[in-house]
Amino acid sequence: MVRLMTAIDLPAKITKAENGKYTIDPPVANATKVKSVIFYCHGGGFLSMSSFNHQNYTRIFANETKIPIISCDYRLAKKDSNAFPTSLNDCFQAYYWLVTQGLSQLGLECENVIVSGDSAGGNLSMGITMLACLFKKGIDEGLYKDLNQEDLAKFKVPNNALYNYPFVKADNDNFFPSDIYQLDDPFLNGSLLGAIGDYLSQGKLDYRNNILINPLYCQSEIYKLFPPIRLICCEQDPFRDSILDLCVRIKGCGHQDI
Repeated sequence: MVRLMTAIDLPAKITKAENGKYTIDPPVANATKVKSVIFYCHGGGFLSMSSFNHQNYTRIFANETKIPIISCDYRLAKKDSNAFPTSLNDCFQAYYWLVTQGLSQLGLECENVIVSGDSAGGNLSMGITMLACLFKKGIDEGLYKDLNQEDLAKFKVPNNALYNYPFVKADNDNFFPSDIYQLDDPFLNGSLLGAIGDYLSQGKLDYRNNILINPLYCQSEIYKLFPPIRLICCEQDPFRDSILDLCVRIKGCGHQDI
């Protein structure tokens, strides 16, 4: 499910029925299209929160930027289900729908697509960026001939990315000085980080070597495909130094806009 927040009128007509459900009348052919959109992934350690909980700031973003925001509600991890990469698959499918169907369904032209997210959502938005870059590369190389070619022609890599204090590594093999903040952090402590293991360890994939959950260890060839990036980290965040190391790695591979 996705949540749409906008401070401007969209070409599509969205109506709420008495039963609480919404209906969408697609825009007419000559309607003025909206060129920019933000695709947002909420945080919560892969196992909590929702787009509803994060409206206290996503609605402010929508109001102040005058850019519509599509916020994705992905399946949350449980002790015995929805393991990695379930959440990422949900987010990428929603992103794929946005860039291929957003124009016909909502009048979102997607000329300028910004992906963003916070914490675990920052990790998911980075995963979307990587998948989009690799998927687009495959399209350009003539792969995916069994997929809808009209949709593939519309697919695009995000134009810009804003990652807010993202989770960038899932292993404990490399120590960073800021990791010590876990000892007394009221939220990002060992208990929560251990619970994230429910999302990771129950899955069949080897997450320790998977760049989609460990963007810190991504190959430089993929970093070079990334759009312009902005990374935000906090001074006393346990993720701070791993985020800074990620910036150094991306900058070191020749990426010119980070």
